[in-house]
Parts: sequence; C-alpha cells; structure tokens
Amino acid sequence: MIEAGGADFDRPAMVEPGLWRANWGGDADWLYRTVPQANLDGRIIDWARGKVIGGSSTINAMAWVWGHRADFDGWAREGNVGWDFDSLKPVFMRMESCARTGRKTMRGVVGPMALFSYPATDPLVAAFLSSCRELGHAILDDVNGPVEEGAGTGDLNIKDGRRLSVVHAYLLPVLGRINLTILTKSLVESLIFEGTRCIGVRCRVDGALREIRSDHDVVLCAGSIETPRLLMVSGIGNADQLSKLGITVVADLPGVGENLHDHCQLRTFAAEAEQAALSPHLEAHLFVRSSETLSIPDLDIALTRATDSVPAPSTGNGFTLLAGLFRPRSRGRLALTSRGIRAPLHIDPNYLSEPADMDALCIAAELSRELGLSRPLSRWHHGKPQAAPLDKVALRAFIRRTAGSYRHPVGTCAMGIGARAVVDPMLRVQGISNLRIADNSVMPSITTGHTLAPTLVIAERAADMIIAASH
Repeated sequence: MIEAGGADFDRPAMVEPGLWRANWGGDADWLYRTVPQANLDGRIIDWARGKVIGGSSTINAMAWVWGHRADFDGWAREGNVGWDFDSLKPVFMRMESCARTGRKTMRGVVGPMALFSYPATDPLVAAFLSSCRELGHAILDDVNGPVEEGAGTGDLNIKDGRRLSVVHAYLLPVLGRINLTILTKSLVESLIFEGTRCIGVRCRVDGALREIRSDHDVVLCAGSIETPRLLMVSGIGNADQLSKLGITVVADLPGVGENLHDHCQLRTFAAEAEQAALSPHLEAHLFVRSSETLSIPDLDIALTRATDSVPAPSTGNGFTLLAGLFRPRSRGRLALTSRGIRAPLHIDPNYLSEPADMDALCIAAELSRELGLSRPLSRWHHGKPQAAPLDKVALRAFIRRTAGSYRHPVGTCAMGIGARAVVDPMLRVQGISNLRIADNSVMPSITTGHTLAPTLVIAERAADMIIAASH
C-alpha cells in the first residue's frame, strides 16, 4: 500500500469530530483548486481532499449516506452488470454497524464502520422535523439506508465520540498481516508497463525513485483527481492530448478526466439561536424533489449548527440550513497542463452549466426559507434571521455569488461499456491488463448524498473481484 501523505491520522483535528474543519488547508490536504467558474461569477472553488492515510475519510465531515436505490440501478442500466442496488445492498449492510432500531432488515449491525445517529429528540432537530412535517413532508425513522424522500436524522461514522475513518475500521485491525507493507509520504509518479500489461509503479520514497513490481493487479485508489492524473502521465487517456504534451500513448481512452462532477452546496438560511449548542455536523436532512416531474429526490436541505455560513449569525450560537444539489446535470473535465506529475491540473467541474441545476438550487433556497421561517424553527430565532433573497433575479445572483462545493468530485474514470468508459464493470482499465481502479472516479454518475459509503462499496466490490479472480 503506497500513500502520498503521512500516517499521522491521530492528530486531534482528525479524531475529535468537532475539529474536522481544521484539517483543511494544511499538509494533510491536497489543496486542489478549480479554474474560475463561469457560472459562479468567475470564482475559484477550493477542494479539500485528504493527503493522509485514510484519504478524505480522515479529514471530512463524517457523513454516512448510502445514496438512492435509483443511483445504482442507473449504473446497471448503462451496462454495469452487478452494480444495481439489490446487488449492492448486502455490501452496504456488511460494511456498517448501525444502532438504528427501526429498520433492522435494511441496516447492517456488525460491520467495521460504526455509526452514530443523531437522536430525533434533540430539541433543535425535533423543531426541524416538525417544520418539515408542517410543510407536508414525510418524517422517516431512517432517511438514509437507502435515501428516501422525506426528513430524518443523519448518520456519522463516529464511535465513542471519536472519528472512525477507514484507517480505524479497515487498516489498523490487519496491520500484522505478513502480506501488507505500507509506504507513507511516497508519491507514485508513474505506472510501469510491458506493452499494455501493468507490471508495477514508480514512486518516490525518501527522495529516491523506486520501482515496485507486481505479479498481479495494481489497484489505483487515489480518488477522482489523482487517479486520472496518474493514468494520463503514464500514457492512458486521450491520445491526441497526451501526444501534444510529449507523453507516449499506451492506451487511447478519451474518457479519462472527462465526466467530472460534484455536489453543489448553498448556505441558504441562518439564525441566531440562544439555546443552540455548537455542533459542526449535519444533524438532520430533508431529501426532496425540486420538481413534481422527477421520480426521486435531487435536493437535500440539511440542518447544521455550524455558524461559518453565508449569511452568518453575528454570534457563535445558531443554526444554518444548507441546500445541496445532489443530482447535478452539469459535467466538467480534468486535464494535464504538462507531463509532470507535480504540475498544476486544469480542474473544471463546470458548475451550473446546465440551466436545470440553477433552477433546482433556486427551489432549494425557497424551500429553505419556508422551513427556516416556519413556526417550529422560528421559535429558535434570536434576532432577525438571514436568508437568500426572495426576488428571482436577486436569488440567482446570490447563488452565483455564494454557491460552493460539498467536495464530492467523482466520475473522471467512469465505469461502463461505451466508448467513453475508462473501466469495465469489473473495474479493469479498458485495454490494459493487471490494472484496476477502486475509488469514486469510477462512478458513472454521482450518488444522492455524501459519497464516502458508496466509495467504500466500490472498494469492497473490488476486493471481492480480486479475490475471486485469484482462485
């Protein structure tokens, strides 16, 4: 196992749930930045991604969401046999240990990922759910496994008051295995090929370039930014673009780096609240459709007590409603700017390039206002709340000025059977032997919700496939 970052996953900010935002911007963050976004007033969006053992699971907000059944059934309809929800449900269940009691047939209870679920009896959470009920939305015992339309409390990968990253759940229990060697602070610079067979990697360890060979599969799990970068600098990608950079082409796969997309986030409502204790987590969700013409929810209105919001309360106590666009239609791309592994990347998620995405966020902002001003939540207001503008023109300007990212980039090495697919349904890179990808870059389309749990399902499926192939 080769990791570009370090192994110091036990820093306070990485284990104490309330400090998770302190992980952004430091040495454990890749510090990615998009190009100026034309539909966000030319703003550059920062993307925090984990450069440390455990990747982004070590620095993120710990939200655990399966996604909607239709997400995975959609993957299967595109030719990805075995990736439908019914096939993946047992994998979701075997991963988690969920304390919810209402849906024992749906949630896992003995898996490595222990979950904490916010109690619906929390006064502010209860007020949020009451507001959702008053506006006609269903209140669910479990909104998450899988995502359903309605409101409920969130799940977090937290155990005994501490973050439970994939390091704690998967890696630490097997450190004693004789077939496991871990290299940290070791950047993989290229893949090694014999013809179109991947036989290993070149990586820099303690300043020296080393070659590490493999008789079997090399598995890339560097995420939606570094995985396509590594493929392209190694000669796998759009042949014309690679040739222009002086890179020898190993496989012409024009889909590498394409299909980049992300969940857009908008902070839409904020209010000071005298009684609200600070807690920087997403505590409750309303999954809802932006249009009656849709069959599944595409928006998430989330309650959080974090106060670093736009607009923001003037004191430290308060709550915020975040609107998430969880089924975006906009697509962008990632490209090399030169042949070097450390050269800056061209990262363009192309936010809100599809008019339907802007329309959906407008609906989300309006719904947030209704929720925030409804009777149950309004009882928590201390002072005048702040919300996105009512005027249609001003609202769109507000969205262009303030919308940001949930930092869930996916899709740059999409799985499928068509000409733009990068991996097949067995996660094997097209046209290359002994090379698989097991991260969220293979998602043909993003899931409805935070992407950690679906990413681990991809990893679990990859492990099953590799084990089966070795027998």
